[in-house]
Amino acid sequence: MFRLGICYEHGAGVPQDMVKAYTWFRKAASYGHEDALRYLSSLPPAKP
Repeated sequence: MFRLGICYEHGAGVPQDMVKAYTWFRKAASYGHEDALRYLSSLPPAKP
């Protein structure tokens, strides 16, 4: 989930989409992924 968020954040293999990146980071964070938690704290809030 975290890596998929990275792909969406950078447009690696998928169209760049910060809303989808944020969604995947939140899902990873909900499972306690520490890097996802750090990313979420550094990203601006997603706007659909």
